[in-house]
Amino acid sequence: MKKIKCLLSVVFLFAAIQTGHAQVSHNEWRFAGWMGGGAYPAIVPDPSVEGRLYLSSDVAGIWRSDNRGENWYFINAGLSNLNIPLLAVAPSDSNVLYAGSVTGLMRSDNAGRSWRLLDVTAGKITFSKEQNNHAIWVDEVDPKKVYVGTKTGQIFFTRNGGFEWQSMGRDFYPFGQNIPITSLQLNQDGTKLFVSSSIGLKRFDVSEGSWENIFKTPVKVQDMKLVQNTQTLYIVAENKIGISNDYGATWTYSNTIPKGEITHIDVNRSVDGQIKISAAWRNGWEGGVLLSEDNGSSWQNVEHNLHHDEVGNPSRTWMKGFSRPNDLVWDPFNPDILYFTDTWGVWRSNDNGQSWYEKINGAPNASGSDIKISKDGIIYVATMDQGILKSSDGGLFYEAFVPNAKLFNGIAGHFWRIILDDESQNILTTVSPWSKDRSEVMICQYKEVSCRIITAGLPPQYPQENTMWTKGYPRALAIDPKNRERIYLGIDGDDGGGLFKSEDGGTTWSKSVGQPGSLRIYNGLVIDPMKPKIIYWAAFGENGGIYQSDDYGVTWKNVFNDSTMIFDLAVSSRGDVYAATAGSQIYVTNNKGKNWRLLNKFDSGSACEAVTIDPNNEERIFVGTVSWNENSDGHIYFTDDGGKTWQDISHGLPRSQGPAAMAVNPKENTLYVLLYSGSVYKRNIASLEKVK
Repeated sequence: MKKIKCLLSVVFLFAAIQTGHAQVSHNEWRFAGWMGGGAYPAIVPDPSVEGRLYLSSDVAGIWRSDNRGENWYFINAGLSNLNIPLLAVAPSDSNVLYAGSVTGLMRSDNAGRSWRLLDVTAGKITFSKEQNNHAIWVDEVDPKKVYVGTKTGQIFFTRNGGFEWQSMGRDFYPFGQNIPITSLQLNQDGTKLFVSSSIGLKRFDVSEGSWENIFKTPVKVQDMKLVQNTQTLYIVAENKIGISNDYGATWTYSNTIPKGEITHIDVNRSVDGQIKISAAWRNGWEGGVLLSEDNGSSWQNVEHNLHHDEVGNPSRTWMKGFSRPNDLVWDPFNPDILYFTDTWGVWRSNDNGQSWYEKINGAPNASGSDIKISKDGIIYVATMDQGILKSSDGGLFYEAFVPNAKLFNGIAGHFWRIILDDESQNILTTVSPWSKDRSEVMICQYKEVSCRIITAGLPPQYPQENTMWTKGYPRALAIDPKNRERIYLGIDGDDGGGLFKSEDGGTTWSKSVGQPGSLRIYNGLVIDPMKPKIIYWAAFGENGGIYQSDDYGVTWKNVFNDSTMIFDLAVSSRGDVYAATAGSQIYVTNNKGKNWRLLNKFDSGSACEAVTIDPNNEERIFVGTVSWNENSDGHIYFTDDGGKTWQDISHGLPRSQGPAAMAVNPKENTLYVLLYSGSVYKRNIASLEKVK
């Protein structure tokens, strides 16, 4: 039954990808992943169309649902950035949507089928997750009149749908520069704009163009709700709710919540005037939902009767309950329905919070790291937070491999690379656990999941000097094809990172006697299968390039510096090495690093990544281009003549940052693509011949 349910989810999503409608697709890509995972910053109902919802991601873009979240589909066409902290639907025109990203504001005039960037302020209008919760207001009557508050603390207004903007009042930064605007509310006659931040609440008189401070002392106001047709304003005041019935002149306060601080509120006012307040709270990475029907005199914790979608998101077998909140909103057509999003999923309650159902079908939001396929066709995927997932049926159904319901404590974290050893039936993976200040190696068995955590010989803490990110992570991994006990590991960072070597299958490690000229590495570490004493190390930044060792890592020399920013390497069975670099370029050497030639410079993305060679035909190579910082210009290309000609095969995939990794299943002649955000897709390689 579980497999049937997941298969139906796959069919629906495949039919809906990038079209804006659930219709039959004409491309060859098929969804082969799982749902959920990651943060969902905004969930917004259409106030004019019952059942229609919009949902955003901090890595994957935007989805739409037309049945209260039962099914979602991507609406990313035209999105320039996929990190969307806020969304708004025009109350007077359901076709008009606004999406605030970390790089700017975008608008759709066709209910999300396509988007365009409103880039006329030279980058001044940008937003940040958790800092600009509801910092947008669309006029009740005119969809072209919009107010926005930015992450730098400015307020802008447009009368023509974003083609021209003006600052609000003489004070460009009402609370000071770089103090983000958390929420905006406009009263019904459009005369008073309320603006909140982490240090207070202000009121702007639209006719006079003047600001007024509501509070004399700083108050952290994360969110607010103005009940239209009244003068009642509800604000978040850290661990309680402030209520004003006269636009902020006087205030009463709720009782404090039992734990943590409030981050989001929504107010449901029935026809007979009954008020229900929903409040999302957080305490570190914990979070949940509280309800009050007496203006905050008492609070009810409604985290109970949770129905997790373990089929759609297999990590739910070990990650239970609500987590750090992202958004909270009542359904505008049914006063008993409440929606809640957090850093792991999307929830709907149909009964005023008494029970909850996870609604993630069609909304894949995971951040991937690596994908490998065993000889018998089993897929293993490494993810940033959901662990390693396993599929035995070509991606129709996944299960939590590790962590799982039995193996969880101290294991969950960011999983980076995978090595499959079909001979020993072992999986070796690298992980940076949430609960520890160091990276580890894990060795697990294929079938009966039992894992060993390995730290012997590895750095006792994260390196921090000359790293790709703020810390050095174990992102490069390679196994000697002629001696499966010999494994190499790359950890970036000058203060403890470098090349590490194991001679016993990963059980113990030691730092290599010799080290490359730069220890700042991303993914690129390969071994020549013909001469395994030859190792290639791809370095990044100052002293970057490709370093080669001819003696198992004892000594090193630089063999390539046409680019000093190398993201990935791949090696063929005959020893040809392909290098993916910044500038969306791919290079190759056919003579053990003596000479390199540029195969192609692609016109998408900012770098090449995820180079994959088809083991059935090594003239057939797949290369991804990626766009960093959640930009959406990632593509996938292939060649079947060794790089003389290339073809873009991205059409039909959701707009994305690009692939984190790819793998070919030679038995079924299928390419699997793990996106940096958005899970896994697959395509039959024979279909590429039809495209040609």
